[in-house]
Amino acid sequence: MRLIFLSFATSSSNSSFSPITEINDTIPTLGSESNFRSGKYLYYSRGGDYCKGSMYNPSNKDEEGKDFRYYFDFKHLKEVASIMEEGEFLRDWKRWDKTHLKKRKVPVRKVVTHKRPWHALWKSKRLMNIVTEISGRMDWDFDAVHVVRGEKAQNKELWPHLDSDTSPDVLLDKLKGMVQPWRNLYVAMNEPYYNYFDKLRSSFKVHLLDDYKKLWGNSSEWYNETSLLNNGKP
Repeated sequence: MRLIFLSFATSSSNSSFSPITEINDTIPTLGSESNFRSGKYLYYSRGGDYCKGSMYNPSNKDEEGKDFRYYFDFKHLKEVASIMEEGEFLRDWKRWDKTHLKKRKVPVRKVVTHKRPWHALWKSKRLMNIVTEISGRMDWDFDAVHVVRGEKAQNKELWPHLDSDTSPDVLLDKLKGMVQPWRNLYVAMNEPYYNYFDKLRSSFKVHLLDDYKKLWGNSSEWYNETSLLNNGKP
């Protein structure tokens, strides 16, 4: 049973990107209470502020309070949709919901769905700035491989061959037939051990996500800007 997923992409070395000078992340306010009362709202919960516990999450626990603006282009969303901040919505909702004493309770219809307006959701420019920086350091000319291991490789009952199929020796043999020697090779993985794929370095210029930690470390522009979005908390 082979569950290794390989995807290779070569980027043009002629690509160029201009830096983002200003990102408008300000949250719009609704204004008067009468505007709220006359409006209709589609409310999404458990969205961009929620990180499900996994090996990608340092605390290994479900975490609330991750600002939507960390991951998505809030400026673009504001341009294509009428939105309001959750706290303001809930505050006005509770205020108007008290009218149930006069039998005028705010009507609610719950819709259970996972659909989202994907056309309105673009990746955060701050996040894409990091992607651009990483790609630039590889001269915009690289191949990429995605290796799925992590906890799956330890579960011999469900994935009996995954550990061996994604071993460094097997992976090296497979890549030699697909990627030219000494190419820039970006390895995306969920393997917790940084040096696990060191054997690949005998044939390729290997790049791992951890090699670029400074781009989002506590001295980075990304760290400072996202801390401001989170009321000064890192």
